[in-house]
Amino acid sequence: EVRAKREASVGFETGGRIVTLAVDEGAAVAAGQTLGRVDVATLEARRARTEAELAEAKARLAELVAGPRAQTVAVAAANLRQLDADLALAKARLGRRRTLLERNAITREEYDEELFAAEAVAARRDAAAETLAELEEGTRVEQLDAQKARVAALQAAVAEIAEQVDNATLRAPFDAVVVARERDEGAVVAAGETVFRLVDAAAPEAWVGVPAATAALLSRGDVVRVRVGGAERPGFVRDVLAELSPTTRTRGVIVTLATGAEDAASLPVSGEVARLLVETEASLPEGGVRVPRGALVRGTRGLWACFVVVPDGGGGPTGEIARRDVELLEIDGGDAIVRGTLSAGERVVAEGTHRVVPGQQVRVTGGDAVRTAAEVL
Repeated sequence: EVRAKREASVGFETGGRIVTLAVDEGAAVAAGQTLGRVDVATLEARRARTEAELAEAKARLAELVAGPRAQTVAVAAANLRQLDADLALAKARLGRRRTLLERNAITREEYDEELFAAEAVAARRDAAAETLAELEEGTRVEQLDAQKARVAALQAAVAEIAEQVDNATLRAPFDAVVVARERDEGAVVAAGETVFRLVDAAAPEAWVGVPAATAALLSRGDVVRVRVGGAERPGFVRDVLAELSPTTRTRGVIVTLATGAEDAASLPVSGEVARLLVETEASLPEGGVRVPRGALVRGTRGLWACFVVVPDGGGGPTGEIARRDVELLEIDGGDAIVRGTLSAGERVVAEGTHRVVPGQQVRVTGGDAVRTAAEVL
């Protein structure tokens, strides 16, 4: 069977409503070509909001790095000087009040009022001094680190949204042909949901099952001939699989077909039947019998079988269906070379094998439905 070297079911990494699909079935696309887009209006709004928050965070960081303005420091210094003067005045007044109290010129209550007023001025002066010291020292390292972290987080968020916007455009992963289009414009798809199926038509491969003995004669890189659609073309063996198929009891041989300068329309397509042409010294094994391929029916344990017509003793056109188990040795065009309980000269049911069973009485009426098995010389 001819198979594409690469196949892919592709979809959008960002879910949403499809607004554009640029190709249809049968279109040849190049790697990176745009196949479609989904709506990104919501993403663009999120990006605009996040970018605004990022700008605000950067401005705040710049403010913290620059520290307080000189005018702010000057105002704090002036405020401290004012409070120093107020404190000096409060202390002087408190001294005079103490003298008057000692002379009993004022009451204790009047003295306490002046004392508490002086202490309040001293507290305001100390607070102003701390404020000035903090402004002169500048922004704390912890504040800078916290703001830098916020800026980094918002930058990552903007990059993530930009990636989602980019993923809203579906691109071809390799040079390919579109074999299926699963959705149309307006459909809402989830992330990863298949929209197109693509196959690489540039380098088709033939996957052929051959007898184990024949596979042993082939090696990676061997140049071989392959027949596809009645035409032969060269190829080289890419690989010989290491195990037998449990169904056909054959080994798989993968052949990369040479394409040359052919256009895509003339290349084999996936699903076509391919036949590997191999010459061996014993291509027609001794004891083999040639029968039409249509005479073969599936047997058990990897074997095949044929139905034959055993004539009545009278030698007339009537007979009885019997089963002959055989081993498939080789396919030769429309015939098969088999070996087993089938003997040359027996009449083989070549068509309609699904309509007969062993023991059934039949009449041979001519035509191609029954043919004579021929011994291979």
